[in-house]
Amino acid sequence: WTDPAHAMRWMGPVGFTATHFAQDARPGGRWRLCLTPDTGGPSLWQGGVCLKAVEPETLVYTLAWQDEAGRATGPDMFVTVTFAEDGDRTRLTFRQEGFASVAMRDGHRDGWSSPSARLADTAIVLKQTAA
Repeated sequence: WTDPAHAMRWMGPVGFTATHFAQDARPGGRWRLCLTPDTGGPSLWQGGVCLKAVEPETLVYTLAWQDEAGRATGPDMFVTVTFAEDGDRTRLTFRQEGFASVAMRDGHRDGWSSPSARLADTAIVLKQTAA
């Protein structure tokens, strides 16, 4: 989750490609992501600040939509990701809060669903190649 080279392979919903991802996953460190639509059109930027990082179990950060220059265009939301061993797998729990509306919440739910599936696919591929 914190390795930009790896995360760019699965970040973003289906139909978008992560074209930039930088992250300092330490408390106070900043992160920034650019999602480019596969069919063309304007890129979507988001970023924030890492609030808590307890390796390998917890990552808490702010998330706000931004313009290309890095200025917030929406409210700061809060994301908490926890990781727990579950046999030979890792259980990921994801929580996002601070939405300005139900529509925004629902859009983010849809937006996080396909990256979760891609992350699972990536983990399977990594597991197979590591054997």
